[in-house]
Amino acid sequence: MKVLIITVGAQGSGKTYTIKKAKLENYSVSSDSLRILYSGIFPDGENGLSISEKDNSYIWNNLILSILENRFRLGLFTILDSTGLFNLKSITELAKKYGYRIAAVLFDNVSLKECIDNVRNREVGNNISEEVIKDFFMRMKDFKLSGANIYKASDYDSAETALLEASKWDSFYLNEKEFEKYDNIKVIPDLHGEYDVFKKFLKKENYFKDEKIAYIFAGDLIDRGSKSKELIDYFLNNDIGSNVYFIEGNHDVNLNFFANDIKVTSQEFYKTTYREIKQSFTSIRQSKDDNNNVIEEKILNEIELNNYKKKIRSFYKRFRLYYFFTFKGKKFFVNHSGIDKMYEHIPASLLNGIVTYGYNYDEDKYKSYIEAGNRFKENHNDIIQIFGHRNVLQSELEDNLCKINDNAYCIENSVEYGEDLIILNLNDLSVEHYQNDKKIDDLFDTENNNLVRFKYYDTVYSTNFSESVFYKRLWNEQTIKARGLYRYNDTKEIAGRSYNKFFNYDEVNETKLKSLEKNIKFPVSVYKKYNGYLFLVFLDKIRDELIFATKSSINTKMTSWAESLLTEENKNFIKEYCKKNNTTFVFECIHLKDSSHPIVYDKSLLVLLDIIYNEESFRKLSYEELSDKEISSQFQIKERIEIFEKPDDNISRDEYNNYIKKMFYKYIDDFSIDYEGVVFEDDNGFMVKVKCPFYIIKKALRSEAMRLNRLSHSLNIHYPNQHVIFTGNKIFNKYKRENKLKEWRSLTIDEVLKSYNEVLDELK
Repeated sequence: MKVLIITVGAQGSGKTYTIKKAKLENYSVSSDSLRILYSGIFPDGENGLSISEKDNSYIWNNLILSILENRFRLGLFTILDSTGLFNLKSITELAKKYGYRIAAVLFDNVSLKECIDNVRNREVGNNISEEVIKDFFMRMKDFKLSGANIYKASDYDSAETALLEASKWDSFYLNEKEFEKYDNIKVIPDLHGEYDVFKKFLKKENYFKDEKIAYIFAGDLIDRGSKSKELIDYFLNNDIGSNVYFIEGNHDVNLNFFANDIKVTSQEFYKTTYREIKQSFTSIRQSKDDNNNVIEEKILNEIELNNYKKKIRSFYKRFRLYYFFTFKGKKFFVNHSGIDKMYEHIPASLLNGIVTYGYNYDEDKYKSYIEAGNRFKENHNDIIQIFGHRNVLQSELEDNLCKINDNAYCIENSVEYGEDLIILNLNDLSVEHYQNDKKIDDLFDTENNNLVRFKYYDTVYSTNFSESVFYKRLWNEQTIKARGLYRYNDTKEIAGRSYNKFFNYDEVNETKLKSLEKNIKFPVSVYKKYNGYLFLVFLDKIRDELIFATKSSINTKMTSWAESLLTEENKNFIKEYCKKNNTTFVFECIHLKDSSHPIVYDKSLLVLLDIIYNEESFRKLSYEELSDKEISSQFQIKERIEIFEKPDDNISRDEYNNYIKKMFYKYIDDFSIDYEGVVFEDDNGFMVKVKCPFYIIKKALRSEAMRLNRLSHSLNIHYPNQHVIFTGNKIFNKYKRENKLKEWRSLTIDEVLKSYNEVLDELK
């Protein structure tokens, strides 16, 4: 975690030896090792070898500082293995900015003679003069370091014991007294700048004045929401009692970096919190130019801003990585991100959520918090862990809200996206709800663009979900709809639309096998999935002319390519049909000029996928209506491959579930399919995608071909059929050996089948 230990001692006092003996070398940054790596070893002219000192200034002022700062960003337990008698000021100042505790271990249990003898017995660097060693030895006796805990080896039975004692600062500390004085402890999840709903909680709790109740904020006070500065200002401008505790989240780290003038890389911070702060310290000064035109100049009050940063720095001293305590006979462990085990020397970045690794599966680093919670119960069945950060699959939890199991609770509830604020009471593990007046419907306001992206045209605008929707799996009624959706600028009425977002098999909870077994309605149709891009045609009722669009754009080269495949007769038919029925024609466009897709076609074509009504609720023509001669004589209609009828009512539940599994795996397992995949559509209109092996492998090969200068060791494939992964990597390695990755598009179905059969032979 955030602990820096500095070794202090003369050359030959046993610092590196002791670190290795204590088995802490994996946490050590050694100045000698870096000097050897960077500047090398040279003969000293006296039958010995010495470490070059010509680059010492660069190594200390650049290389070591850079390594340490990166470790500080990640919150890594760090031991600086050096004499510890020079070059410390810049290092300790940097460590304090990152919130590090500093300890120094003095190797004062070794005599000057022993130091000299140890140096002389070295294979490398044995020619240091006695005068230099003596100088360092005497400096150590007067060593002082402000704000650091000093551990003298002479106070312990060995230097190793002193070092291990200092390293205990990086252990999880169980506080068995402080929290027992409270009647209740309330844990508050990620607030993300949602000050309005937080004020409801504040008022009900009488602004934290009841000293018999403790309040623990589980991190992420800021970013995303609209009032991050107001929320922070509440804590900066009020007397917050000692019964209020704060845990550091990955977004809070940005606030600390900002206050300490450390570079912030988060765009969310700049778009929300920083913008609010900057605006509050900016004034506008008006003047006139020579032509008497009014000029406005924005003036940032640097003095007031720096004072504000100072207040933040003072407030941030209250933040901790975790609280581990006993309360009413139980042990509680509260942190921001959630971990699977209380590892020794765990990086702080795993606790505060800067890094969420180690728990990934199914391609989703946010989803795996459930697995982390279940593993935590296995590893610590006497501790209850509470965290926030990433609660996105609530329907899979025991209480459909925050309880993963008896030993793990994830209380994040997406208040910044309109959900209610929930508070966990530790006295009985009950949950309080505070209604959030920021409705999800409001997310389509242009003022709130975290989830939805807008593009404006003359009469209409388009909406599409943003990257943050993918990042946090924020699929809801609005974000699923915000895909290929066009509304009129004035009335907000739908002008044209595509499908609601639908998902791959096993991608989300609703498309997992267990969910499909429960919910799918027969008959189920299977349609061929084409590998091009969506092309929408709908009527602009204001101008009485057709609009040609992709999922989010109008008048692009892609819409031009697609439009060129329509005849005037086609266009007239679409226009009259849309006038009469208020619909959108949704095509898949395959065009020879578009060479980005894995599946290769021999000609350009448009395939009519569906005709969708321009209504808020999704509704489209049935396949039988779409195939009507009036429409099919104008356009190529998508292919329906087969229909799965409902199995016999008399079969067992296991047989029924197996029938559904075979239905999907018929395509998941088929290496001979040379198109992208299929779409399953049940009797209720619920749709599930399956991408087939050939397409999956070729797409992964394309990804590697686009990053030739930093190739992976294997293809990034996540697929229900493991043979697809083996086959893909066999092809990938072959293409690498033959230097053919740039020719990824030439991969044929025959090559894939051949490699697949080779894999089967190897697995026999």
